[in-house]
Amino acid sequence: MPNRLWFDLFRFAAALLLALSMVPGAFASEAKLNILVISSFGKDPPAQAAFEQGLDKELGYKSGRNNVYFEFLDTPRLSTENAIAGVAALIEKKYLGVKFDAVVAWALPAARLVSQNRHAFADCPVIFLELTDQQISLLGSRSGRDFDLAIRADYETSLKEALQVSGAKRIVLVGERANPLGAMRFEQAHKAVQETAPGLAIEEIADRPLDEVIERASNLPPHSMIYYLLMFSDGRGTNLAPYEIARRITEKANAPLFTQWESLLGSGVVGGYQLSIEEVGRNIGKAALALSKGESVVSTSHMRRAYDWKQLKKWGWDEADNFPPETIFLNRPPDLLQEYRWHIATILAFILALLALSISLARALHARNIALGSLAVERESLAERVKERTAELARSNQELESFAYAVSHDLRAPVRSINSFAQLLERRFGEVLTGDGADFLSHIMTSARGMDAMILGLLDFSRAGHQTAKAFEPADLSVVAEEVVELLQGEALALGGRIELSVAQDLPPCRCNRDQIRRLLQNLVENALKYRSPERPPLIRIMMSASKDAMVAEVHDNGIGIPENRREKVFGLFQRDAPASVPGYGIGLALCKRIVDVHGGKIWLVSEPGGGCCFSFSLPLNGG
Repeated sequence: MPNRLWFDLFRFAAALLLALSMVPGAFASEAKLNILVISSFGKDPPAQAAFEQGLDKELGYKSGRNNVYFEFLDTPRLSTENAIAGVAALIEKKYLGVKFDAVVAWALPAARLVSQNRHAFADCPVIFLELTDQQISLLGSRSGRDFDLAIRADYETSLKEALQVSGAKRIVLVGERANPLGAMRFEQAHKAVQETAPGLAIEEIADRPLDEVIERASNLPPHSMIYYLLMFSDGRGTNLAPYEIARRITEKANAPLFTQWESLLGSGVVGGYQLSIEEVGRNIGKAALALSKGESVVSTSHMRRAYDWKQLKKWGWDEADNFPPETIFLNRPPDLLQEYRWHIATILAFILALLALSISLARALHARNIALGSLAVERESLAERVKERTAELARSNQELESFAYAVSHDLRAPVRSINSFAQLLERRFGEVLTGDGADFLSHIMTSARGMDAMILGLLDFSRAGHQTAKAFEPADLSVVAEEVVELLQGEALALGGRIELSVAQDLPPCRCNRDQIRRLLQNLVENALKYRSPERPPLIRIMMSASKDAMVAEVHDNGIGIPENRREKVFGLFQRDAPASVPGYGIGLALCKRIVDVHGGKIWLVSEPGGGCCFSFSLPLNGG
């Protein structure tokens, strides 16, 4: 029963909402925090994406729980002083009226911007990220609520784990010594090697062009490993992206490449105990929440174990044997049962719901089938009644046509009698009858002749309806058209005009009643002569062509035309649209339409007032 199922689902949802409403703060909303992050770098490096991912896990700004805004100095590409001045002016204008709960200044250029423009951030706390003690001491104004979150690399643990995984006997340090930070990384790496493996062979590749670094990395002795200390420019002064450098080195290297920075995973780096920018983002989020509440900030490590599963397989290592359980593996094919357990549970619940719904639908379909069976019986009965009524209507129409034919035929006798006696009166008493008597006799004769012409038209109209496809025979309609032209050309010439005939080559024969089609064409041409324009001699063009399954005839004239509002009525019986001085009874075009209908064709017209008409009709080539 579908109604019962929906009622149970509604009752369950109502109970769930009631239970949630009884939990304190279940629907309470806290005020959103406004956090501004000013990065010294660009917005495109992988580290930025990892940072935002960790920050969102704590602050939920992507779902709207808090507001986090980002501005980038992009100092690797732009002048530091110009970048600081430009972004400072932008912040002052863009965030006018916004009260920040915390500002994050990532690296020294961002820290300098905040210190030089402290007035723009009122008294909100600042989290200084990735600054050395010496850099911190050089900053200007600082608040007691400011917090320094240092990013300290653990070279010793990182190198120890890399050597344990790789079993290397030789380590190659790749980086740059041309700047103080790069030189410091080399010193810390050397110190870590001495502490971890004092007898290990060490080779340095520093401040060399990238092609030389790649060439050396591809020809290392066996049991070597590469430890990447970052490069931002090579020996030729070319600016480089560390991620891209790692990718290009690992494409050719014959030894695994390890590094301290997790953001380089995916570039061919194996991984290891690394500095995680995602963890940095999470710690920044925790610090911002603590500072906004006036709580103290607890520093936590930014390091974690993360490996690229594809690189482990490339170098023949099995993650199950060598790594602790908390290790993160990227690019590993998911375990379907663990990875999609909630999806599977949801699908199973959905299947059960569908099963219950299917049972209800089966019952409903059974009732529907019973109703459809009854409806089918009723439909058969109705179809039979419609068939009987259609047959009755056909018989009635045939009787009406026969009656109209008989009446029209029988009416001619008295009309002929009236006309004959009127002629006798004119011959015998024409000289005696004068004045009104002569006029009355003339009216009688004119009316009798008009009545006779109308009855003849009605007889033709009735006869056209009696034709059937059995009476049709193949006919060359071009010959029929020539006969019509020959018959009426003299009349056209007498009026100063002419009739032109244009027939397409290889016009196929058409199954039809040849006499009726000739009558159809003759009526259209006679109408064109009758309704000619007094301003110009008549020009009538008959054009005949054939398509794939029909013959099309067009009769063009330059007569008086038919107004647009009358075009749909001209094919009706006794419908006329002509001056009273032009004789006619409105039967000719109705007869034309009747003939075309009997043949299973169509008739239509196109007319412009004062510009003539084009009557067209189509007939199926194989008969109606």
